[in-house]
Amino acid sequence: MYYLMRLAVVTLTGLIILVIPNFGQVMEFIGATVCTQLAFTLPALFHYNMPTKIPLTKSEKTWDIGLMITGAFTGAICTYKAVNDLREGFKN
Repeated sequence: MYYLMRLAVVTLTGLIILVIPNFGQVMEFIGATVCTQLAFTLPALFHYNMPTKIPLTKSEKTWDIGLMITGAFTGAICTYKAVNDLREGFKN
């Protein structure tokens, strides 16, 4: 049963790649919008807003805010590039 499910998932993935034009650029867009937020912004945001008995130091708050700003800025740049690449891919 496991092998049949695995075969179905691999086959479905292959069909999706064949059907969707510019699949790499679509994945680039998803990665640019989601991964930068998951890697930079959200962990710092959760740490900053985490309810603890010991309050965060000024240094920790500064690092968290810096990571959130860096993540938002990096995400915006990557998303802009991904949208331009996607637009170019659909023109061709």
